[in-house]
Amino acid sequence: MIESKNIRECYDSIAGSYHKRYDTSRLFLAENKLVELIRENNICCALEIGCGTGYWLNLISNLVNVVGADYSLNMLLDGKKRYDIKNLLQADATNFPIKNNSLEFIYCINAIHHFSDKKKFIMEATASLNKNGILLIIGFDPHDESCKWYMYDFFDGVRKFDLNRTPSFSELVKICSQIPGSTLEMDNVDLVAKTYVGSDVFNDPFLEKSQASQLSILSADEYKKGIEKIKRIISEYPSYNFTVNLPFKALTIKMP
Repeated sequence: MIESKNIRECYDSIAGSYHKRYDTSRLFLAENKLVELIRENNICCALEIGCGTGYWLNLISNLVNVVGADYSLNMLLDGKKRYDIKNLLQADATNFPIKNNSLEFIYCINAIHHFSDKKKFIMEATASLNKNGILLIIGFDPHDESCKWYMYDFFDGVRKFDLNRTPSFSELVKICSQIPGSTLEMDNVDLVAKTYVGSDVFNDPFLEKSQASQLSILSADEYKKGIEKIKRIISEYPSYNFTVNLPFKALTIKMP
């Protein structure tokens, strides 16, 4: 049973090492999607909700004026120091201080599963958009039948935790279809696919407790038990395949 842990405390504690993920696991196709959408629609200013340490803000900072919001102050401070991003604010994704009809582009990447009320976030975000404004949501979908992740097999409760907190993209489409006059587009935007053989799995940076939110919320004892399970299977089957097949999808909502 996964122990309850405040998500802000969790991310405050791992802020200093969180950025390591981008050194080894970049979502190039998701990057392309974000950049192309900005260029095709002549976006001048972009707000990222759940910006973390600012990786995606920095990626587009030469194209648009960027503003980032995150619930974790330590993540914001790390991003400000790392990239010298000026416009950062600490805010809840379901209650951010933005006037209605004031923004042209809002996006969140790999963050919506952390939001306490997904529908409220979408409704508040789209209400903040002006005419022809765009909301882009990119994320990993554990409900997809093609999704496989060895961590689900070795760390008790992690798969259930992901399924409970992460909306399927079909659920997000259903929510967004309630927005009058909006147009929706959904894409399979990226795929993280890799197989680690035997002890090579310990070279997976996401197996570090601080690199995957699924593991960071585990207690030290729960995490240790999962690592011990991995070691036991390797001792019995040295060439055991640890499979990663994580589909990422993009949902674009355009306002009338």
